[in-house]
Amino acid sequence: MTRADLVLHNGRIVTYDDVGTVADAIAIAGGRIVAIGSEADVRPFAPAGAEVVDLQGRTAMPGLIDAHTHVELGARARYIWSDVRHLDRAAIAAEVRRLVAARAPGSWIVLQGTYRQDLPDRAELDRIAPHHPVAIRWSMHMLNANSAALGASGIDRAYQPPAGSRVERDADGDPTGFLEEGFDLLAIPPTPQPTLRDALQRSLREQFLANGITTVYELPASADAVRSYQELQRNGELPLRMTLNMTIPPGHQPVIELDELLRSGLQTGFGDDWLALGAVKIFADGDEEAAAHSRLLSERPGGWGLFTRTYQQLAREVMQISAAGMQVWIHAIGDVAQEMAIDAIHAANRVHAGLRPRIEHVANLVTDPTQLDRIQAAGAIPVPTAAFMHGTAPDDALPPGALRYAYRTLIDRGFMPPGNSDSAGTQPFAINPFHGVYHMVARRNVRGESICPSEAVSVREALTTYTRYAAHAAFKERSRGSLEVGKLGDVVVLDRDPEQSPVEQLRDVRADLTIVGGAIAYERGRDPRDEEQTL
Repeated sequence: MTRADLVLHNGRIVTYDDVGTVADAIAIAGGRIVAIGSEADVRPFAPAGAEVVDLQGRTAMPGLIDAHTHVELGARARYIWSDVRHLDRAAIAAEVRRLVAARAPGSWIVLQGTYRQDLPDRAELDRIAPHHPVAIRWSMHMLNANSAALGASGIDRAYQPPAGSRVERDADGDPTGFLEEGFDLLAIPPTPQPTLRDALQRSLREQFLANGITTVYELPASADAVRSYQELQRNGELPLRMTLNMTIPPGHQPVIELDELLRSGLQTGFGDDWLALGAVKIFADGDEEAAAHSRLLSERPGGWGLFTRTYQQLAREVMQISAAGMQVWIHAIGDVAQEMAIDAIHAANRVHAGLRPRIEHVANLVTDPTQLDRIQAAGAIPVPTAAFMHGTAPDDALPPGALRYAYRTLIDRGFMPPGNSDSAGTQPFAINPFHGVYHMVARRNVRGESICPSEAVSVREALTTYTRYAAHAAFKERSRGSLEVGKLGDVVVLDRDPEQSPVEQLRDVRADLTIVGGAIAYERGRDPRDEEQTL
C-alpha cells in the first residue's frame, strides 16, 4: 500500500468528479492522490510521520484553474509600472510629477489605469513631462501617450500603424496620443529579465496561489517572460502549474511568428505537469470600438473595428495550426470577427478534428442565438469571461432577444465553458475565481444592476467551469480538474462552504490553504501581504 505524504481529513471534500462525490478525507503521495473517501477509507494510507491536516469541517475542492489570463502584464502593472487604478485625474498627474522628479530625462514612465478611468491626455502629460516619454494604460487595448512617447516611437502624422492597431488623429492629422491595440508600437525599453522574473514569481504567489489557483493558462507578452518561466521551473521555483499559449502576429504583443513555431515541430502538450506548451493565440480583432462589429461597417474605413487579417488568412492559419497538432485560440469580440472565427474553425475541424479550438470572448454577448448552433457545428469551445460583468451596462442596453454571458444556455446545450479572469492588470481583483463565480450566480454588475438573470447558474456549476471544464479546455482532464485517485494532488481548502454562503458573500470566499502536488504552497495568515493579495 502506498504511504501518504499528506492527509486531509474531517472536512467536506467536494471532488467535482462525474457523479458529484463528496468525501471526508484525501491522501496524497508522490504528488498524486492515492486515496479519497471516508475517514476509514483513507486512514490506512496515513503512516506515522505523514503530515496530517484536520480540516475542522472546512470545504476542500480541486485546485482552481484560470483558463485565460495575462500573468506577465498583470505582474508588470502591479510590480514594475506605477499602479494608478484607484486615483482620480489630479492624483494621477501628481504621480507623474513625482516620477518625473525621480527619473532622468528620457526615462520612460508607464502607468496602469483601469476601464473608463479619467486619465490625463496628451496635452496635460506634455505639460507635466515634456522630456519623459509617458504612457498610461486603461487596459491592454487602450492607452494615452504624451508627445515624448510618440516621438521616441516614431509616431507622427506620416506614421501608419500595422494591421490591428490604430492611432487616433485630430482634424489636422496629428496623433492625439490615444492608441488602440497599440502598446507594442511604443519603444519602451525591455525590463531586465531578473526584475521581470521576480515580478512573475511574486504575482503567481500573491495573486494566484493566494486565491486557490493551482494552474494558469498564461498568455506571455514577451520572450523574456517565456525564458523566465522556464528558469523558474528548472530551479524548482515555479509556484504553480502553467501552460504557455503563444500569440502570433499580426495582433497584440506577439511572441513568435507562426512559421517559426510550425518549423519547430512542437505540439500542444509538450512539457510536463508543471510547465507545458499550450495553444496558438490569434487576435482576429480588438476590443470595444476596435472590435470588428458589423454596426461599424457603415462608418468610413478608419472607423471600422480593427481587423488583423482577412478571412482567407485566418482560415489558412487555423488550418496550418491544426495540421501541426496544435490547439488554436481566437480572440474575437465583434460579431464579424466571431463569424470569421467560427467558419475558419469549422473548415479546419473537418480535416483535423479533436483539437478543441477555442473562441475567446464569444458568448459575452449573443445577439443572434443561431450563432450558438454554428459554434456547436464547428466544434469550438466558447470562452466567455464572467468577471467582465463587473462593469457591463444593464440589460436595457441590449437588443431584443440578445443574451449576455450566456452560461446557462451554454451549459444546457452541452458546452463546457472554462472559467477565467482574463486579467491583464486592469482588474486584478478578478483573479479571484470567486469574483467570477459571484457574477455567474448573482448576475449583477458593480452598481447592482441586473445582467441577464435568466443566464444564472448554481455555485456548483460555476465552480465546475474553474475545475473540470477548465481542465478539458486544455486537454488536462486526465491530470486535474477533479479529485480522483491517480490525479495530481492539487487542492484548495476554503474558509467557508461557497454552496452554503449567501450570494452577496461569494466574492469574499478565500483560500485558507493552497496545495500543489501534495505540498502546502500557500497558507493564509502566514504572509503579511495577505490583506493586499486580492486587490
